[in-house]
Amino acid sequence: MTWRGRCLTTRHAKGHNHSRQSLRCPSEVINHLCDAGKNVVIPFKRCRKHPRDYDKHLYRTRYLTEQFLNKLKQYRSIATLDDKTAYNFLGAIHIAAAVIWLD
Repeated sequence: MTWRGRCLTTRHAKGHNHSRQSLRCPSEVINHLCDAGKNVVIPFKRCRKHPRDYDKHLYRTRYLTEQFLNKLKQYRSIATLDDKTAYNFLGAIHIAAAVIWLD
C-alpha cells in the first residue's frame, strides 16, 4: 500500500493501482466526522504543517479508559467471558477493577 496524493492505493500483482474507498487519508476522515458533528479526540502528529485542534481533556480521558480496559483484559476469565451469567461477569469485573485500583 502506498500514499498517492489524497487517497491510499494498493498495488496488486499485475501492477494495477486500485483506490480503496474504505481506506481514506486521515484528513478526509476527520473532515467527514467534523461535518457530522463529531469531535476530534486524537492529537495531530508534530510534523504536520497545519496542526488541528483537539480536546486535550477528552483525549486524556480516552487514553486512561483504554489503558484500564487493556489491564482488565489481562484477567483470563474476563477476556474469555467464562462466566455464564451477566451478574457473575459483572462481579468478576468489579473484583478485577478493585485489584487494578489497589495495585
